This record gives sequence, structure tokens and C-alpha cells, in this order.
Amino acid sequence: MKLKILIKIKNLCIILKKARYILKNPVKKKIIIFEEDAAKHLVPMCKKYNYFILKCRYYQIDEIYLSLEILLFIIKNSLKVIFVGKR
Repeated sequence: MKLKILIKIKNLCIILKKARYILKNPVKKKIIIFEEDAAKHLVPMCKKYNYFILKCRYYQIDEIYLSLEILLFIIKNSLKVIFVGKR
């Protein structure tokens, strides 16, 4: 159990160290593709659309968007989980 926690902390440190921080909201896109691996097959079909590839694996994350709106959203939803409970 302790090993899993240590691995998660290590992965978080890797992300925070190598990521570039962007202090604004991300640009709205019409299509979001989850996973960079799936994008190889989907990008040719989505070329004419406005799309964004969301990198989900810790070793692929290279940008972190931070803004007041994002932070308030995270706090608001965290408080819901704390006071209302998980659903």
C-alpha cells in the first residue's frame, strides 16, 4: 500500500517538474480526443474540425492550464464530494 502511494507521489512530481504552466483557460475546441495513442487513428478523420488531444498518461502531460475559473471549479467540486459524499 505504501509503495503505491510513493509511486503516485513520484509520478506527480514528474508531472509538476516537466510541465509548462499556462495561466489562462484552454481554448474551446469542438472535439476532444482522449489519449495520444488513439489520436493516431482519429486525427486523419478530424482534420477539418477544430480538435484538441488531451494527454492522460502522466509521462505525456506537458501542459497544465491554471486560471481562477479552473481553481474555483476544482474547489467547488471538491467541497461537494467532502460534504455530500461520493455518488
